[in-house]
Amino acid sequence: MNHVQIGADHLLVEISIASALSALACGLILTVWLRFRRTGFTRSWPVAIGILLDREVASERDDVGPWYRPVVRYRYEIAGQHFEGNHISWTEQQHRTYAKARTALDSFSPGQKVNVYYDPKMPSSAVLNPSRMIAVPAELVIASTAVMYVLLIACPLFLAP
Repeated sequence: MNHVQIGADHLLVEISIASALSALACGLILTVWLRFRRTGFTRSWPVAIGILLDREVASERDDVGPWYRPVVRYRYEIAGQHFEGNHISWTEQQHRTYAKARTALDSFSPGQKVNVYYDPKMPSSAVLNPSRMIAVPAELVIASTAVMYVLLIACPLFLAP
């Protein structure tokens, strides 16, 4: 009787873990899908001509060392209303070297006219580069790992005699 009870407890733990990871995977997959969907829509957004106000390289530190991030600030006008934006693209560019972050800013000069892609439903949401994300987001890696766990480890336990 004890042997059966231990097996049932073990199975309950596996089911709980599989359910939690499945829920996590679904949530992360939804997040990634919404992010990809948003970047796809920006290509069809209207374009306003803006003025680049400023550019700089921001730095931050983590446990490994410094991170460098290209930062821009631009102003644009929609239907007589002025807006400021700071997104080059929807993916945040971070580099371990200052030189790489600075290179990302080479095509931007203060006072330069820039094409600003803005959301017609919310004109304060804008980006300079509407291209799709090419970096694999961490959420996708976590979600795929959770799905693989459920399919390869947890599911065989459910099917075991």
